[in-house]
Amino acid sequence: MNFLNWYRLFIVFMCILISISVFFATAEITSIITLLAMVMLITFSAKLSRQNIESSIVIDNTAEVQSDINRYINNISIPIIMLDDQLRVIHYNHNALSLFSNLANNESNLSLIRATLNHNVVEIAREAASSIRELTLNNGVTVEMTAGKMYIDSFAMYCTVLSFQEITLLRKAQQARSDLVANASHELRTPVAAAKAIAETLEEGVNDELMRQDFQSRLVDEITRLESIIEGLLQLARLESGTEAMNVELLSPKELFEIAIERFNPLPKPLQKISLDSMAVSQIYGDKEQILEVITNLLDNALRVTPENGKITLTTIDGNNEVRFGISDQGPGIALIDHERIFERFYSGDLSRTNASNSGLGLAIARNILNLLGGRIWVENNSGQGTMMCFTLPTTEKK
Repeated sequence: MNFLNWYRLFIVFMCILISISVFFATAEITSIITLLAMVMLITFSAKLSRQNIESSIVIDNTAEVQSDINRYINNISIPIIMLDDQLRVIHYNHNALSLFSNLANNESNLSLIRATLNHNVVEIAREAASSIRELTLNNGVTVEMTAGKMYIDSFAMYCTVLSFQEITLLRKAQQARSDLVANASHELRTPVAAAKAIAETLEEGVNDELMRQDFQSRLVDEITRLESIIEGLLQLARLESGTEAMNVELLSPKELFEIAIERFNPLPKPLQKISLDSMAVSQIYGDKEQILEVITNLLDNALRVTPENGKITLTTIDGNNEVRFGISDQGPGIALIDHERIFERFYSGDLSRTNASNSGLGLAIARNILNLLGGRIWVENNSGQGTMMCFTLPTTEKK
């Protein structure tokens, strides 16, 4: 029986004692009994008050501990969720909201399954094995999750603490690196195998002089292709690491197109035409040779896919603090699903726009050059036939 119940029984007993004294005792005895009862009543009341005060201190201390826990976990940079022994949410930090929006509802006794809507999270929390587990959440985010138990004195119970480390970008980077190795190995194997076959043929001896010259020319072509792939990979590495030197200066968009056109004279297909429609009056900031490499690559692609009697149209238009360049061809076009992926290194989803001489790195290099210069690149399908490759460059110097 707790203290309060004993206190209530004591009050009843004192009232009975005082009533009995009134009927059976003298006035003096009645007064003594009444005084004794009052003293004991005051004593019990004091004890009860002290117990109430101590209880309030415990409550206040618990609230203070909870505040300290909230303050502590909110300073942790990764998402944290604390659960009671029934796997109900008792604490979480702000970063956890970015993964589980249901926490924002602030429901009392919110279960973990309602908070996360993910059975895998619940199973890992139930095991609480303190090991790191990787899983993908409902929103597509990949995380490393850890669950462990902790005894908290103020709650007088064990709590389960969940932590989440987002690794989506890390896994994408690892996948990209794996794809690069696989694609590079494939691209390098082709010219190496061809060069080896030609060299072995020449080693065995070729009596016909014209045939020997043809083999020698093809061998040089394959070695040149191999050299182009290796140099492209090295250039991409420099661009992505930011170590590629950029000599930024003011340049005329029209003159850049004119220089690029001159590099393709005479045209590989004599009946093809290149039309230049430069409406931009602004100058742009950039590295002349790097920009010419971008234009040359895009123009080379356009000439390759445009038929014998087709036309390539080059345009420049002034924009908001930038100039938009366009290179429009009359080729087979690019499927919408490939519009983003064509800028990945070695991507060959659109085989109709590639040939053996293409290293598969040109568009990836172009995108990285433009990113460093403060521009951007994308592709649009023409309303009739073909594709327009578009990119921008700033009219103000990048800081």
